[in-house]
Amino acid sequence: MLATISLQKNAGGLEKNIVYLSNELIASGKRVVLLTFDFADAEPFYELNPELTWVKIGITEPHTKMSISQKLELVGSIRKNIKAHKVDQIICFTHGILARFLLANLGLNTTLVCSERNSISMYKHTTQKKWNVNFMLLIFVKKITVQFDAYKYDYPIWLRHKIFTVNNPIFYHLESADLSSKNILAVGRLATQKQYHILIEAFALVAKDWPDWQLKIIGEGHLKLELLDLIKTLKLDGSVMIIPPSKLVENH
Repeated sequence: MLATISLQKNAGGLEKNIVYLSNELIASGKRVVLLTFDFADAEPFYELNPELTWVKIGITEPHTKMSISQKLELVGSIRKNIKAHKVDQIICFTHGILARFLLANLGLNTTLVCSERNSISMYKHTTQKKWNVNFMLLIFVKKITVQFDAYKYDYPIWLRHKIFTVNNPIFYHLESADLSSKNILAVGRLATQKQYHILIEAFALVAKDWPDWQLKIIGEGHLKLELLDLIKTLKLDGSVMIIPPSKLVENH
């Protein structure tokens, strides 16, 4: 079982990697259940292997607050699916959902792994606190995976023995890029931790001297309007663009 909060039209790195991993595990002969807190009509941005079992147990809109009774109902649904699908290993994508899965797994002895998708330094750029309940619960998982070796040292020393590095896969095309277009390309969610305002402000410092260059940001997120206002304030309307998520980033 691979688990995350939502896949509903989400084009982020977490979503791409969980779909890629699910598809590759199925191709290697594994039986895979993908569990999310989406509603039944949710659709993924990335293509899922048709042999994959996608279980959607959403009660409320993903990423919104829930009552205690709704949280307990969710835990019950997770436990029911662990048992029904005879799951022997669970990979939670980020520690933010650990409490629900640890409670659901009580007495079942299913191996629990946490795949972390961010550097812990992200907490310097968000209002979330590092030392929350779910972070402390990492002590109860079998293994933790991070994307780079250096990330290990941001974790408490008593967790490092169970941390392993699993780099993101790199997808590339054999064709060379068309270098006649002078573009700087940035891809990612328009969120605080991505610090896009720094990129835009830095581009503004050189834009006048290099008028034939453009900055293209591909992504969606709650900071879109704020970033568009910044682009307008810095008079970069003609050289900085925010583009909706795309499966063919190379076309930009």
